[in-house]
Amino acid sequence: MTSGQSATITETAAAGQKMTMSSAGVLTVTTDSSSPAYAIAAAGTTGNVLGVLKFHAANEAIDLQKLSLQLTNPGASSSPNNLIQVTLWDSSGNSVGSAIFSGANRNATSTLTSGSFIVPKDGDKTMTIKGDFQPQGVSQIGVFGALEAVDYDGGDPSGTQGKGVASGSSIHSTSASDSAVAGVRIFRTYPTVTMIQPPSSLTNGSRSLLRFKVTANSTNDVGLYKFTFVMSTSTATVTNLNAYAYSDSGFQLTAQSNLGSGGLMTNSALTWISGSGQINVYANLANSATKTVIAIPAGQSRYFEILGTVSGAVSGAIVSTQLEGDAAYVSSANLTDSVAAFDGIDTNDDFIWSPNSTGTAVAADQDWTNGYYVSGLKSNNNTAQTVSFN
Repeated sequence: MTSGQSATITETAAAGQKMTMSSAGVLTVTTDSSSPAYAIAAAGTTGNVLGVLKFHAANEAIDLQKLSLQLTNPGASSSPNNLIQVTLWDSSGNSVGSAIFSGANRNATSTLTSGSFIVPKDGDKTMTIKGDFQPQGVSQIGVFGALEAVDYDGGDPSGTQGKGVASGSSIHSTSASDSAVAGVRIFRTYPTVTMIQPPSSLTNGSRSLLRFKVTANSTNDVGLYKFTFVMSTSTATVTNLNAYAYSDSGFQLTAQSNLGSGGLMTNSALTWISGSGQINVYANLANSATKTVIAIPAGQSRYFEILGTVSGAVSGAIVSTQLEGDAAYVSSANLTDSVAAFDGIDTNDDFIWSPNSTGTAVAADQDWTNGYYVSGLKSNNNTAQTVSFN
């Protein structure tokens, strides 16, 4: 249609709306600050937290589709055989993926369902890696004392891939460095130590100076071979130190029948030289110098006490006693070893225990380890238990 009208077109010489062109999204992966410290866990259990990863998306939101993983520790200290599978979880507790390390393969890739893990634009999102562990024991494939650390594989950045929510582009990780989770060391079982405050004030005579209990995880019995403590005094004097083991929280019932009267662990008084000197405690058979093992049944506790004869207790007198832990894992060619391989040789030999991996362990079996990261033990000295004159 024509109107027969004419028109004069004018325009304003001014800039229009500004448009900024941006490149496609950028994906990076690192270890999150919330990733847990080294820990001990029981074989045959599920849902053990191995580490936490942090994903960052720049320029646009990214829908993660694949994640490349690796077993970080060398084959001598870890094995794919220990892992049934690993599972991936978002920060809300939703399962978003899984992966299996097949055979001897130390690398695995998890494929995620579209939309299950979206990293926000210019923001972060964390992912928790959990492990389900194989059982350990006779005819089981789990490796005793293995340290399992499952990390993002920076050597395979193209194996970690997402899709740009805005651009639709395929986006690979730009992080060339592996993540660095601390890892979990796996035993058939493990102990937990709980300190118990001695009941008495400091007066002259036989007094309780240190109390604690050791509880075996419900998965298997624990064997305890040795513990160590240090002691210091102010004003008072302590002699005739002896260690006792009990089966009850009232510190009355002997832990096992092969010990001395009343649960006496030692066949002679312990030797204390000075406040800086460590005092090693081994269990002896009754009226014998032969060492034995304190057996702690699965899910149960055994109670330990140091008694000493106090003299010179007056106002201001104090006796402080500390249970010792270990600052590092045993340095050995084997993941677990015989007692003789490290007791008195390795500086980290203050707390010696066995997970009884294939049965009740004796000292010569390669089935012993130390107190490194045993729950309830500090890396050096536990908080002192102080008994003072009132």
